[in-house]
Amino acid sequence: GLMNTSVHSLATNGTNLYAGTRFGSVWRRPLSNVAIQIASFEAYALESSVELAWDITSDEEIEGFKLYRSTDGQEARKQLNSRGLIPLETRTYIDSDVCAGKVYRYTLAVLREDGSEVQSQTVTVKMRAWTLALYQNCPNPFNPTTTISFTLPDKAYTSLIIYNIEGKLVKTLMNNVMDEGFKEVTWDGRDARGNLVSSGVYFYRLKAGKKVLTRKMVLLK
Repeated sequence: GLMNTSVHSLATNGTNLYAGTRFGSVWRRPLSNVAIQIASFEAYALESSVELAWDITSDEEIEGFKLYRSTDGQEARKQLNSRGLIPLETRTYIDSDVCAGKVYRYTLAVLREDGSEVQSQTVTVKMRAWTLALYQNCPNPFNPTTTISFTLPDKAYTSLIIYNIEGKLVKTLMNNVMDEGFKEVTWDGRDARGNLVSSGVYFYRLKAGKKVLTRKMVLLK
């Protein structure tokens, strides 16, 4: 039967959403003194992924681990490591197949040698939703290359255009439909004709749907 169970909720930490369950649960085989204990199973929502971490103690041999995931509107669980077992010495796993703003539920399974599974309680994580943001280029000042990054909250027709201080178009870096999430674009300091531009102040404008954001940068030779 299930023995010695305790559950503790964990707090949100900084800008990263954090959700975890720490518990001690002992499952025993009938008429046997051997046991598997899942000491902890935790989930951390990162910028664009979920990190899962766990710890176990065992008096019996195990084959490895499985991780199951479900999400809102999806009752059926999906096995994350579909290509095989997670090795028995592993204690962390990164789930990168996640979307901003969604809620995910995870369960850890410890696989015994006989093929049976010991499963943890479920932990829940809510991913932070993307917002529309245009970040300062890096490096700045630059010569001759710099990287411009931004985030999109939804799939949208997006353009990223460089202008000089007089407001004249220098180069279109992007002009197409983009999915939500974090994006990076590099500018090599050249105009639309491929010529290196001169030192000075330039503006880069991001337009996503009907919203427009603009920032300033400096090319310094």
